[in-house]
Amino acid sequence: MSHGSGKNEEINLFGVDGSKPGAASAGVWLSHKVIGLNNEGYGLLLEQCTFSAGVMYALWVSLERSVDPFLLVPAIPILEEFKHWTKPRIRKEILEAENWSLQSNFEAIKFINENGPDTLINCVSFNVRSWNVEKECWEPNKDVKLQRKFIQKFYKRCSHSFERPNMVDRGIQIILNATSWAQESHSGSFTEMRSSLGLDESNDEDISVIINTCMSPWLRSQKTFKRIGIIIRNELYNAYGAIFDAPERLHLVSPCIVTEEGWQGDIYAELEASFSNPSLRYHAIARFMFPKYDIDRIRDLARVANSTERQSGRSKPMRLVTKEPMTVFDLMTGGDEDIVNQPRTSCGPDED
Repeated sequence: MSHGSGKNEEINLFGVDGSKPGAASAGVWLSHKVIGLNNEGYGLLLEQCTFSAGVMYALWVSLERSVDPFLLVPAIPILEEFKHWTKPRIRKEILEAENWSLQSNFEAIKFINENGPDTLINCVSFNVRSWNVEKECWEPNKDVKLQRKFIQKFYKRCSHSFERPNMVDRGIQIILNATSWAQESHSGSFTEMRSSLGLDESNDEDISVIINTCMSPWLRSQKTFKRIGIIIRNELYNAYGAIFDAPERLHLVSPCIVTEEGWQGDIYAELEASFSNPSLRYHAIARFMFPKYDIDRIRDLARVANSTERQSGRSKPMRLVTKEPMTVFDLMTGGDEDIVNQPRTSCGPDED
């Protein structure tokens, strides 16, 4: 490549034969040879991934329960001929079924093949809702800004760019993507989604949606989809709490021993829950890291407390209280920080 005009003798005008690495090309060639560019190689993998995307669609459309304070709307609605499939039936015959029983269930296979996306990508959206005591029914939120905030909180717990690979349940890691639908770009689909979510139809602000891609041909193993559904529902409830929970001075208890010289400043602590307080109805356990400059002081305080306990004959676990009121979501997810659950870095004595 030549840049500029006139005499140009930049280094990129010259090169030595064989200087470009061939590892990538060799890797592609080897994969083609081993897997095979045919219906029994890459074709089979693509078929299985497409099947996984169909099962994932079944998970999304059956995720919502009648008691949930949120509702779910898929970008592609269930076809009219399958509207008689109830959510419990989808969960029982598709998500919870063994592979052999699912493959022999003609109607279930037809549901997977006929509904959902033609690609590996599922797209859904959520909205919060409140219970109307007088009418005895759920009423969806109409504020688009609140809908986007709910999606943002949910996405933060399931995004690799925020929550790093720590959100793992029995080896299953949920990584989703988020985007927005606008009236200009999605026209009729935008209008239908807004109406289905129960949002204010006079407001043309963008709607937040969640996207997931199925790129694994083995997601049916060990009833993985059932576990994925449990994780996603849990994170939706966490997102709901992030919006509506009142900030509290959170109390935690830890069984860890911090009096030994080798202690590095990390402990495991459990939130003191309260079923009488809606903002504290969580079972939360996490690993917390104290700043390095506080380790010696904390160890000394723990030794004094331990000595006092021995004299009284009563041993007590370590108790912690947050300095400021906060929600459980902020404690466990990092509040408004861009990235959480990062390795501890050295910080100065003036930092909290």
